[in-house]
Amino acid sequence: MEEKAAKGILLEAVYKLVCALARLLFRYGISSQEFFEVSKKAFVDVARVEFGIRGRPTNKSRIAALTGLSRKEVARLLQVKWPDDIRQSSSNRAMRVVSAWLRDSRYTHDGEPMDLLLVGDRPSFAALVKDHSGDIPPKAMLRDLLRLKVVEQRGEKVHLLQHGFIPAGDDIESLPILGTDVAALIGTISHNLQAASEDRFFQRKASFTSVSSEGIEVLQAMVREQGQRLLEDIDAVLAEYHCDVDERHHEGHFAGLGMYVFVDGELASSEA
Repeated sequence: MEEKAAKGILLEAVYKLVCALARLLFRYGISSQEFFEVSKKAFVDVARVEFGIRGRPTNKSRIAALTGLSRKEVARLLQVKWPDDIRQSSSNRAMRVVSAWLRDSRYTHDGEPMDLLLVGDRPSFAALVKDHSGDIPPKAMLRDLLRLKVVEQRGEKVHLLQHGFIPAGDDIESLPILGTDVAALIGTISHNLQAASEDRFFQRKASFTSVSSEGIEVLQAMVREQGQRLLEDIDAVLAEYHCDVDERHHEGHFAGLGMYVFVDGELASSEA
């Protein structure tokens, strides 16, 4: 009985989640059929990777039993390969460059990012990109950051416009955040539902059901100042623990703190 009640509560929560997702999918012309295809692929992949018996790979019959799909459909979905997301890879490297610009003492002065010469010895924009972006050419990185309005060029120097990688030029660059940030939040909630109290991750929310427009402006201003400062402090601390997989001989963890402002998000999905 308790399991049945939990299932009902969870499905109601999923409905709210999918309502919010549906609004975004409509904006980009993604149909329910395309969403179903992605959902089936996700169920198959999770069953294959995480639900094997005694550490062995999950076979098609077990995946079919777990997901409710036919063995034929499971076999088809196992062959589906998503293309490498070049745009996301590029964004990740841009984030690394901006993060390093904010915390690497070679590119800061009194804790603030320096205006960097385009080329030349360190500190220069070319040296920064070479140090932190892998093999992306400095000109290509500059072009992307200019297009996204993260930096601006002032004569022979490059100026960082904001304390973080927040694309403003093309919202397509921000779409991968849906897959990383929302998945991270759901992962935290899932972990906390199962973990002992002392092992739970930090998960808090401050909210009121009726906030004036003036209050929202105050909230935005507080988060921009105090929230940004906290995130920069955490970024500086975690940078000290960023491990090279080859050096440590094990995989590092994707970890950090997420912070966001919401206005009418949950209520809008439950009006029906």
